[in-house]
Amino acid sequence: MSERFQGPGVVSVRSQIGIVAEDPRIFRPYTVDEALRCAAILRRDLEIPGTVRRLLSVGLPFDLLPGHLSPSEEALGRRLRIRASLVEDRRVLWECVEPGIRFDLARRASAMILVWRGSAIYGV
Repeated sequence: MSERFQGPGVVSVRSQIGIVAEDPRIFRPYTVDEALRCAAILRRDLEIPGTVRRLLSVGLPFDLLPGHLSPSEEALGRRLRIRASLVEDRRVLWECVEPGIRFDLARRASAMILVWRGSAIYGV
């Protein structure tokens, strides 16, 4: 993943869309829906190792949402239609993924969410 195109960062996205600093419609906690939407898109990126792609739908919600808003393993399992024990297993595996890869995926997901929110609000 180190040789791949690194896409725009959050500051670049804000500038291009014209997002106003501290706009509470944009800068609010991410949601499970947004994290899962990002996971579905990132899962198609064949530059991401296959084992990591299979963990995205569990890993991203826990990495993107603040602890007090993170879903329980049971709730995420219901949402994904898998057993809570499988969510727990995948979460443990996600924690073993190289931190640089996890950081890059969270950065990319954050940029996507800003684009979606900014586009919806600013009509870009």
